[in-house]
Amino acid sequence: MIKAMTDVYEQQIKDIDKQISDLYAQQTQETTKQNEQEKPKQKYNTKEEAQMQKMHNIANIANEVEKIEQISALQVQTENEIHIKQSQIDMSALRIDNLESKKAIDPNANVADLINNERHTIANKQQDIADLKTKISDLTQTYGNLLQQTTEQLDNENNTEQKEQTHLDDTETTMESLSSSTFLCHI
Repeated sequence: MIKAMTDVYEQQIKDIDKQISDLYAQQTQETTKQNEQEKPKQKYNTKEEAQMQKMHNIANIANEVEKIEQISALQVQTENEIHIKQSQIDMSALRIDNLESKKAIDPNANVADLINNERHTIANKQQDIADLKTKISDLTQTYGNLLQQTTEQLDNENNTEQKEQTHLDDTETTMESLSSSTFLCHI
């Protein structure tokens, strides 16, 4: 039963490793995209082009938010796995106590191998917990980086939108002035 549970947990750890690797790959791709987006932006000829770019930027931000949610879910899953492993350690410690009690009652009881197995299991689980805590730390770093990038993208989008609106307002004011001047000239 313990072997089966160990196999299940090892598979979960492998799955988490794969998810982390996938997230790192996605983050690398996004960093490349972001670097391309930070290149000097072209002036848009029409409102439609500006609107299309705005929609594209919003879609990118939505993708970032989705990745943040995935990382958060991975963190929770990893923390739950730590709790499970800690419970298993506690159970193994109780089994050791039980076996040592048997040996105290019956000195002829051969429980040394069982006690050693439980201690070995505890050591393995403690190493697993240390590894999982490292993964949580990495996920937290990735989470923070993505959150910062998303915040910066939102700020840039808002600033760009405000600049474009100011430019459009200035253009409309200029057009109205020209129309008024042309109208006055005709009078």
